[in-house]
Amino acid sequence: MQALLAARPAVDIVYFSGQSFVDPGCEADYLPDYRRGIERTFSSGVEATGAMLLRGTCFASPCLYLSRRSLWGGGEGEGGGALAFLPIVHEDEEILTRLTCGAGVSVCVDTVFFQRRIRAGSTMTQMLVALALPRVLDRFADRRVMLLGCAVLPIGLVALALVVLAPATVVTWSGLLVIWFVLGAATALILTPSARLLRRSSNETTRPAVFAAQFSLSHACFIVTYPLAGVLGALLGLAPTALLLAALGTAAAVTAARVWTPSAPVRDTESPAVTA
Repeated sequence: MQALLAARPAVDIVYFSGQSFVDPGCEADYLPDYRRGIERTFSSGVEATGAMLLRGTCFASPCLYLSRRSLWGGGEGEGGGALAFLPIVHEDEEILTRLTCGAGVSVCVDTVFFQRRIRAGSTMTQMLVALALPRVLDRFADRRVMLLGCAVLPIGLVALALVVLAPATVVTWSGLLVIWFVLGAATALILTPSARLLRRSSNETTRPAVFAAQFSLSHACFIVTYPLAGVLGALLGLAPTALLLAALGTAAAVTAARVWTPSAPVRDTESPAVTA
């Protein structure tokens, strides 16, 4: 391993856990599957890392976490702040992407252990709310439903921060599941009516441009908030990051409520203009 490192000093080691959808445990208790791209299975992460270095590729688990120490240096034997680019083969889609990290730093990336258990609950909630929303939207305006989701999300993030700070017990674990359920529901309240709102606010001529603009704007926000959440989570911890994101969500909700007034006209392609 040291010989490999000496031969490639400008390229970082990036080790990704083989526990993509496996509960946490000792590496000796299971056999990580690193077949994709290397065509063999390795019994340890060290052996897999050596083979990946020889090939110049690594594998990324579906859910990644970069610690402050591994990303920015400061630990024993870690290098400075220079950036290096390392090709990554995604484990599921087998697509090439690039990960930036400090030169000479050994980055250990482990799958978040509750990926399978908790994220599934959030996705299920969004599906349930999406199925129930047509009846709700028949009784309430899009604006009221979507702003409700905007209001619930920051509250859920504050509750998440409190749960993270509390001692780990059965109660806090149950609370975390409930909060994840609520966050999924609030997200669905915002996202599900958006396509209908865009359709009602456009006609056949302008609709492609309206949808393209919404897609571009939303993904521009993702470009800012996704790295922000990851870096702040690594530097400050999950609880402070949740509170900061709650503040950001509150500001966004207030802005939406002020810009989208109840009397704002909404174009309906099948009827005269109506109000939200």
